[in-house]
Amino acid sequence: MRSAIQSIQARMIVLTVLLAVALFGAVAATQLLVRHQAKVVAAHSRVERQKFYGKLLTLLGGQMKSVSFDYTFWDEMVRYVRRPNRAWASSNIDTALSTYDVDGLWICDPAMRPVHSALRPEVNAFTQLPVPPAALKWIRSAGPYYHFMVMTSLGPMEIMGASIHGSDDAAHTGPAQGYLFVGRVYSKDYLSEIGAATSSIASLGTPSRPGAKRDPYLMEFDLPMIGWYGKPVANLKLVSVDETDMALKQSSIQYMLTVGSFLFVLLFVIGWFLYVWVTRPLGLLSAALRRQEVGFLSKLKGQAGEMGLLARLIHEFFEQETELKASYDLLDERVKERTVELAQANKKLEAAYDATIEGLARALDLRDRETEGHSRRVAEMTLVLARSMGIPEEELEHYKRGALLHDIGKMGISDAILLKPEPLSDDDWQQMRLHPQFAAEMLGPIAFLHPSIDIPYYHHEKWDGTGYPHGLAGEAIPLSARIFAIVDVWDALSSDRPYRRAWPLNKVRRHIGSLSGSHFDPKVVDAMLEMMDADVFLSRAA
Repeated sequence: MRSAIQSIQARMIVLTVLLAVALFGAVAATQLLVRHQAKVVAAHSRVERQKFYGKLLTLLGGQMKSVSFDYTFWDEMVRYVRRPNRAWASSNIDTALSTYDVDGLWICDPAMRPVHSALRPEVNAFTQLPVPPAALKWIRSAGPYYHFMVMTSLGPMEIMGASIHGSDDAAHTGPAQGYLFVGRVYSKDYLSEIGAATSSIASLGTPSRPGAKRDPYLMEFDLPMIGWYGKPVANLKLVSVDETDMALKQSSIQYMLTVGSFLFVLLFVIGWFLYVWVTRPLGLLSAALRRQEVGFLSKLKGQAGEMGLLARLIHEFFEQETELKASYDLLDERVKERTVELAQANKKLEAAYDATIEGLARALDLRDRETEGHSRRVAEMTLVLARSMGIPEEELEHYKRGALLHDIGKMGISDAILLKPEPLSDDDWQQMRLHPQFAAEMLGPIAFLHPSIDIPYYHHEKWDGTGYPHGLAGEAIPLSARIFAIVDVWDALSSDRPYRRAWPLNKVRRHIGSLSGSHFDPKVVDAMLEMMDADVFLSRAA
């Protein structure tokens, strides 16, 4: 036995070590290589590319900035704003369009009224500075330098400018003598120029959603184009191929193919040994157990290893199975016999309980001087009403027992009160109202009657909460007690009593209907009246 255990342990250790070393080596090497190289190279490439884009765009915008700085602290510019001279502007200002590669140039006086504009043909519609009045107001208060984007009919336009000052105010700290602005439209040609300069595809579009799936071989950068009010008016998107990442991933794929081939061969060898050592023997053992045929064990019983030991144990089990099955069959037969006997005994006991309950009900009727058969009638009619309201048949037996025992609590009331011929005093009524509590105390210890206790305990509760013993109201009163309460009143009014004759059926009906919503549950009253209209109660009473 020990040698068999040692043998299987040795095999499992060898297989586990081989598999663990192979998987760990392949996965660890691949993951470390790919993750480390991809993260380092991709992160570095992205950072450098972003820096490059920023510097290049700054360089492209540098010419516009030069105009804003160079032309706005110039005494001749101040004089021109005050006394415009078209010839001077043509030779000294308009040449800035080609010199600094801008699309438009605008000069305004201190009140932001246009003084001069120089435009390339493609933007000749913008003779006035293409910004809204609110932006002009912001410019006058924000100074002295301005850089923002506006959306025009030709597309986004980048605008740079500064307030105009004399040469003695190069820092632009004094009052503005005017304003100069230059603009450049992000046209298709300019976007192509940006794309060529950045080795990317430049376009205007919406920013990529955070977390959106992207092409792993592309680098995308979104550069918001901020307007004068601090929010983007457009978005410049630069997309370029990440050649470093592509080459790295191709190298990683080749590496994975190499490692995968190695693992495939290794796992094939391991799988073959597992089949010979474990899978095939276990298959034979499983087939023998599943089909209960010892023939599958013939190839294993003679082996010295653990599989041979298991085969011999299973064979011994099969030999004992017949004896065990016979014992189980005998035991099952005896259990069935005892089950039948117990069911019969339970039926007899239940019949004895019911006979005792009916005897108690008859004794209560006689003691309380009720009309003969009161308990039997209310029990029967309670079942009729409950069944009409859809109460399940398995619950009706509890309704019947509760109805038969509804006044059992009166056994705790003295004869001096219960049989008193004259009307009861307030003290007498106080004692009489204790009989539901007495019923609960008498029936509570009897587990068999627990499902039937609601009627004896709660049948004097009223729908409006004025009943006793607890003053329950509405659906807080158990349904069985609400049903029985109406039947109890019906039988009391429709039966002859020593102190009065039975009421006519119409009078009983009107009285019960008048108590709907106060004494009785309206739904139960409706069901009761419907049955009285159909003469169901009258025929049962007869």
